[in-house]
Amino acid sequence: MSKNTKIAQTNVGRLISILHRHAQMFHNQQLKDINISSSEFPFLLYLNSIDGVTQETFAQYYGMDKAAVTRTIQSLEEKGFVYRAKNKEDLRCNYIYLTDKSKDILPELRLRVDRWNAFLKEGLDDKEVEIVISILNRMVEKVENNRNGELK
Repeated sequence: MSKNTKIAQTNVGRLISILHRHAQMFHNQQLKDINISSSEFPFLLYLNSIDGVTQETFAQYYGMDKAAVTRTIQSLEEKGFVYRAKNKEDLRCNYIYLTDKSKDILPELRLRVDRWNAFLKEGLDDKEVEIVISILNRMVEKVENNRNGELK
C-alpha cells in the first residue's frame, strides 16, 4: 500500500463524505418513483416520530441552515407531503405536519431507506456495528458542541 493510499484511507472526513454521497445516490434512486429525494426523506421520518415541529427544530436537529430547511419544507409542501400551520402566539413561526399522502407512503419509505443501513452493516457483527455507531455519535457530539467552527 502506498503512502498516499494509506493517508487517503485515514482521512475520516473523506470517508464520511464518500459514504454520504453514495447514500444520497442510493436514496435518490430508491425513492425516485415516490417523488421523494435524499434530502427530503429524513424530514418525513422525523415528522413520523414527532409530528408538528418548527422549521427551527429541523435546522437544529439536522445541523442545517434555515434557508436549506425552508427549501426542503417548501418542496415537500408543493408535493403534498407536509403542510404548515401558523403558531397562534407567534405568527412568524410555522409548525410542520405530515399529510395523509405522506402517512400512506411512510411504511414503504422506511423499508427502502432501511435497505441502505442493512447494506452498510452487512458483514459486520453486532459488536462492530455498536462500535461504529458509538464512535460516530461521539464525533457528532463533538461537532455539535463546536458550532462556532473553531477547532479546540
